[in-house]
Amino acid sequence: MLLSLCVITKNEEKNIKKCLESVNGILFEKIVVDTGSTDRTVELAKNSGAKVYDFKWIDDFSAARNYAISKAKGDWILFLDADEYIEPEQSLVLKNLVSIADNEKTECIISKLINYTPHPDRKIIQSVTNTIRVFKNLKNIRYVGAIHEVIQSNQNRPLYSLDASESLTVYHTGYSREEIERKDKSKRNLSLLFKELERRPNNSTTYVYIAESLMLNQKFEEAVPYLIQAKEFINNKNKTLLYKIYSNLLSCMCRPTYDLETLKKEYNDAVVFDRDCPDFDYYMGIKLYQLGKYDQAIDYIEISLSKFSSYDYNFESLALSRLNTLYDELRNLYIITEKNHKIVEVCVLLLKLEKYDYKSLYLLINTLKDFEVSINIYNFLFKIYNENTLKDKLYILRVAESLRVKELYNLVLALLTEEEKTNYIQFKEQKENSLEEYQLEAQNLTAVDCFLRGEFYNKKKNINKSLFFHNLSFEKNPQLAQEILPIDHANHNYNYHVEKEADIKKCPLCEKEAKVYSVYNAVTSIDFVNGFNPVRLWMYCEVCEHIFANNIPLEISNLLNNSSSVYERSPNLNLIHLNDEIINRIKQYTKGSNFMEIGIGSGEMLAVALEHGYNVTGIDIRKSLAKNVSDLLEIEINCVDFLDIDIKEEYDVICMGDVLEHLTNPVIAIEKLNGILVEQGIVWISTPNFNSAFSRIVKEDDPMWKVIEHINYFSYDSLSKLLKSKGFEILDYRTSRRYNGSMEVLARKVNKHVMGK
Repeated sequence: MLLSLCVITKNEEKNIKKCLESVNGILFEKIVVDTGSTDRTVELAKNSGAKVYDFKWIDDFSAARNYAISKAKGDWILFLDADEYIEPEQSLVLKNLVSIADNEKTECIISKLINYTPHPDRKIIQSVTNTIRVFKNLKNIRYVGAIHEVIQSNQNRPLYSLDASESLTVYHTGYSREEIERKDKSKRNLSLLFKELERRPNNSTTYVYIAESLMLNQKFEEAVPYLIQAKEFINNKNKTLLYKIYSNLLSCMCRPTYDLETLKKEYNDAVVFDRDCPDFDYYMGIKLYQLGKYDQAIDYIEISLSKFSSYDYNFESLALSRLNTLYDELRNLYIITEKNHKIVEVCVLLLKLEKYDYKSLYLLINTLKDFEVSINIYNFLFKIYNENTLKDKLYILRVAESLRVKELYNLVLALLTEEEKTNYIQFKEQKENSLEEYQLEAQNLTAVDCFLRGEFYNKKKNINKSLFFHNLSFEKNPQLAQEILPIDHANHNYNYHVEKEADIKKCPLCEKEAKVYSVYNAVTSIDFVNGFNPVRLWMYCEVCEHIFANNIPLEISNLLNNSSSVYERSPNLNLIHLNDEIINRIKQYTKGSNFMEIGIGSGEMLAVALEHGYNVTGIDIRKSLAKNVSDLLEIEINCVDFLDIDIKEEYDVICMGDVLEHLTNPVIAIEKLNGILVEQGIVWISTPNFNSAFSRIVKEDDPMWKVIEHINYFSYDSLSKLLKSKGFEILDYRTSRRYNGSMEVLARKVNKHVMGK
């Protein structure tokens, strides 16, 4: 039997190669129908041996899929999404199943579909269901539905199927959080689903899919009315859809906005429909857990777990994907209710599944040490672990030492050779900063506790641990600002959400790898700007002696364009005399009259330059500042990012006060300064200096660490090296009188620098 692989694509360069090559060796052909990729998808598909056809996107997945089928010449079709694949070792299983299905005159093969989130060392399963991805290439078998399309016969009957769900598995990564955000799936799906609803207003399936798309976007309250509507329209023979409705309803109603009675009503209806389904008891247990009804929660979660092993799923179960988490939750309930024998049972169960589960081993020993002598604990543990395996002994040693169970520690230590004891010291050093230990320390902490630990560990220079606790503080409570800031603070009502960021690990000056330096929660600063991640990780380049932000928003230009505080928009008259001193210093080195200021603030420097008779030009990325200064001084201000503007005129003097630290690419900025200055032109730069006298004295209390718009933090060494490498000589260095901790540098252009060199 000839097997054709069909795939539809759009911008799938990340996934397409793995998909197409996962079943190499058993295919007659690979058909790819592309609906408008702008990346390397088509190129990679062709390189993997696929025939590629273009198809104009018409908001209809079935149309695209059926077009792919029309191009297939094989007797059978394997239809995968681009973000799906089959493990290579299952290729022969698939080939044999196709032969069996063909001999038995069936029309399709049912496989298992596992949706998962990729992880470096495992698959984090999100849901498991059965699906049809393999079917016979017959004219009467086609996809229907513009979205969430299904394969079916046009002869108004079910397809004759071979159930291979226990032997064939398709893996799908498309509903991992990363992929959802990359493709904007929930928004895309909703647009198509609402069009589908207009065509078929009483279709319960469409209501369910709308609800699930809203749930993907965390809009649980908005999803509930669609699920209730779906229940009204449903044909009770469609049991698979009813399972999804009840399961999703109960999941949504676990949110704090729904009371127990509302959830209990849906739960009672659900168990009348199917009393054996574990999912329904799971959600009831979680709701009771949230409400502090711990003994009742234990009853429901234990019932749910007892049903999992024997329940035959034919729908996509979210509870099944959370099975390990469910054991964690049950163990936490046993800890709260002090059911020690139950804690031991669950920990042993989890250790049998994964014996290097640090948390389970820690809790097991911590529980046993209160009512068992060490020799009994020792004997008990080595029924799970192996006395002859070094890693097993080291793992127990590490936990026994953490819990200060000295006798157990000595018993296990006695098993080690001298060489193994040396290995243990190295093992211990590796584990001291492990994620397992962080998580264990954080287990019963509040969001405020985590914030305080983040501050503490930063002072202790344990940066990774500080980063962990600062991030966790917002995960535990997105409204953390309301707990740590006074009510009149500008950021008191800040609500945390994950921002799309660039992860920068190489120095922007020399492009060498840098190391982590410090972590701060910038929401405590009045200069915080919504749209930035409040947890700022600073990196340090030893080559340049330069500090830069690891995490900056992808849309930073738009954020800066629209930001400026009331303080910034109000001129500071005290700066006039200071700016006059600066301009008089500049005039010692040049008599030219063309003056540009990049980053105009509230116009104080431009006003002084006008008084001195300069022809002035101003540039600022912030709309409100540009308009304010333009109106105030009655001059034109260019509202644009300096890195983007094409400047034809040359200038004698350029002032860049407190701007360089805001720029994503300071190297290009300095090159550009060189290009628009006349020969012997002068540049004055003011920027924070992390090696300043002020910063050395106040250390982590330097407010510059928490100014979230700052993404570079120079030293005099890093700034002077950069200027000299781009054709400047340093004329003057001073400690700034404008801002504590800033430096002021005057430099002269001595060589013309070619951009990019």
